[in-house]
Amino acid sequence: MPDTKGIHDMFDRLFLYVVPLLAALGMADKPPHFWFGVIGATLYVAFYGSEKWTVRLGKALLSLLLGVAMTPWAMERTGYDEPFVVAMAIIFSLVLIDVVKRVVNDGELVKTIIGFFFGKSSK
Repeated sequence: MPDTKGIHDMFDRLFLYVVPLLAALGMADKPPHFWFGVIGATLYVAFYGSEKWTVRLGKALLSLLLGVAMTPWAMERTGYDEPFVVAMAIIFSLVLIDVVKRVVNDGELVKTIIGFFFGKSSK
């Protein structure tokens, strides 16, 4: 019989820290299908791309936070159900992070944007 004490300890810590945090944020009463949407979209974001796992994990965490924060606003404007909106918001957050990362890393594009706003050409 395999030793499952480590797994039990992990779940004990998970419930010890995560559940009170969710309760404090007012999210403990969300239905299971909401959490399936959150977990599914976060896993998609975590496995998307070819970066190192730490970069993908950071993007997944940031996408999760941005997506959950955008959900009430997006639900109000679209009229879709919460699980669908949170999943789409998390995935959209990944796209947003990638676009911002590419814009910041492209020095010529940044010069062009700054020149556009301040009326100077980057030529």
